[in-house]
Amino acid sequence: MENGYWQLTNAQRRCFGIAPVGEDWECVALPRSKYDGYDTVIWLDGDRVRYIVRHGEMLHIEHALDELLTPDGQFIVPKRSKKPIRLSAATICKRSPVGMCLWYQRHDRNETGSVGLHNAANMNYYSSRVAGDRIGDMADFQRWVDAWCSATSEGDLADAAVFAALKTQTVKLQEGDIFRFRWTRGKWGYGRILLDYRLMRKQKIPFFDCLMGPPLAIEVFQIVTDDANIPVDEVLSRAAMPAQNIMDNALHFGEYEIIGHGPVPEDRDERCPIMYGRSFDVRENRLMYQQGRVFRELPGGKAIGGQDLRNCGIGWSIDVSMPEVLACMAQGLSAYWDKPHYQRERNLMNPAHAELLAAVREQMGV
Repeated sequence: MENGYWQLTNAQRRCFGIAPVGEDWECVALPRSKYDGYDTVIWLDGDRVRYIVRHGEMLHIEHALDELLTPDGQFIVPKRSKKPIRLSAATICKRSPVGMCLWYQRHDRNETGSVGLHNAANMNYYSSRVAGDRIGDMADFQRWVDAWCSATSEGDLADAAVFAALKTQTVKLQEGDIFRFRWTRGKWGYGRILLDYRLMRKQKIPFFDCLMGPPLAIEVFQIVTDDANIPVDEVLSRAAMPAQNIMDNALHFGEYEIIGHGPVPEDRDERCPIMYGRSFDVRENRLMYQQGRVFRELPGGKAIGGQDLRNCGIGWSIDVSMPEVLACMAQGLSAYWDKPHYQRERNLMNPAHAELLAAVREQMGV
């Protein structure tokens, strides 16, 4: 490349919904920050920073910007502060993207990389983890970019442009709400809110509150489709994956779109994840069990086998990938439980723990 770094072409940027780089913009390479393993390059349109690329062996990020510089070009003029910020690789990368942002990152040379495409509101358009795409080193990422762009249709261009402009909204959520989400570009999945732990906190209902953030219990249906408008009744007729706990962000801010509402299933407690173990509060000596709205505690109790089965790991997105759902649709849920995964291996809902689960329920009086 001209300056020793790699970047998208304007034609490729269009395929990702990213604004183009102007032909007359000035390209400026910034000195590396002390701990950076990548180069930072910006494009100036007069006194404004309009674009940024960060590129290295293990990382690539690029997106549009709109940051005003002082007349000498040495400082960023913040939109919400009177104090200028010195322009550097460390400070410019903290400024908010405009439109879509494409990123690739690999933490270890022996690991698979991660790729994501999100808009300025941090709403995800694509996640390699959710899509189930295995993307290795930087060369593999560049091949993935070429393949994405080669497969881009006019409809895809329009869809990405619309998504790039989306803003977050505040959505009121209810147990029983049905939502849809993107597996990848053009492929849709559907899910349901089973339980709102936030209400239990608000109403001061005792439960094993070992989950970070504002949590929900959800289930993802065994659906991978091109149809973004499947009726609720048809969604509810499909089999579901094992339920998971999730922070409410993607639903509360509209990334996962609520498309309707259905009755909460009568067996929703049995569908919810199980959390079993000692309280995190070292001042307490309590063994606790939670599944759905079913809560038990045993003062002074010891976990059977001394195992930590709290199952309290929680994230911002679904914990299953599109290929895993397709495998379960073809082979049954064994394709989910048999895949090596530390959280599933320590999940009491795993059929491998059937005897242990029976003993735990007897111990806790469930």
